[in-house]
Amino acid sequence: MINKIKSFPAEKVLFLGIGNTARGDDGAGPYFINSLGSVSRHHKYKFIDCGTMPESFVKEIKACKPALIVFVDAANYGGAKAEIRELSLSEIDGVSASTHSMPLTVLAKFLAAEIKPAPLFLFLGIQAASINMGDELDGDIIHSINNLVAVLVI
Repeated sequence: MINKIKSFPAEKVLFLGIGNTARGDDGAGPYFINSLGSVSRHHKYKFIDCGTMPESFVKEIKACKPALIVFVDAANYGGAKAEIRELSLSEIDGVSASTHSMPLTVLAKFLAAEIKPAPLFLFLGIQAASINMGDELDGDIIHSINNLVAVLVI
């Protein structure tokens, strides 16, 4: 996963954080974007916190002209709590823990048709423990995300 991301020029990689920060671990995607943004002077990655409506950011996504779009979202794929794993297109619709309305696969297909040349897509799922309203983001998830950001900006 890291090697795939780093094989692209950083300025051609766009990270999209997906999730609801009021629902515990569902806020993992936005937290990742916030963490990446806090060290932006150390990298050239592009990033957008899409909240629960990534489809509302199509104009901004297209303007970035990415070669690689990385969706970062809480997921429930049966992994260990806070595990970050690359998910395939066929896996993503069934495991997303987020409360977004449009399936990410539908958004990816739409973006592939809209952006030329069509970007590649990577789906990073962060195994959620709780997505209950009012819960805090789990400390283990915060730690995993901070480790991922550190590896990306080295």
